[in-house]
Amino acid sequence: MKTNPRHYILIVFSLLSIMATSSVYFLIYKQAINNAKQYATVKKELESEDSRKQGEQELLKIYNSTKESRNKILSFLVNEDKIVGFIESVEKIGTDSKTDLELSSINNDGEKIKAKVSAKGSWVGVMTTLALIENLPLSLSIKNVRLNIVGEAQKTARLWELSLDIEALSIK
Repeated sequence: MKTNPRHYILIVFSLLSIMATSSVYFLIYKQAINNAKQYATVKKELESEDSRKQGEQELLKIYNSTKESRNKILSFLVNEDKIVGFIESVEKIGTDSKTDLELSSINNDGEKIKAKVSAKGSWVGVMTTLALIENLPLSLSIKNVRLNIVGEAQKTARLWELSLDIEALSIK
């Protein structure tokens, strides 16, 4: 039997077509893998963006829900430009409680306003002074409270002296 030269041509052609389809398949496979990696990366980015947006919305909700509270907190602090008003409100307590009230050693270190308060008067006046200082609409810290009998103003009434240190938070 004779070999037909067309068979060689068909075999070569079939081998070439197998190589061509294999290389095209390999290229398509690589591109599909790259597309899957890109899809996974984009999906992670979208998920992180969604979580960031959700976190941002939660922060906005918290911000909006605490608007009144933030204004209230700021009212407990003394602005640097309102320090004189703070001092006057403390001094006004003396006239309201009918005691001789003195402020001394007023110091502003940027974060706190510190002052020494002393008041002289009757027992009721001194206790009213203490209550009014405690109830000032500010964030106050009261330290070193001392109460002494100074002397007798009259034969029936004693003179009391109240001294204390106050600290109020301040902001710029």
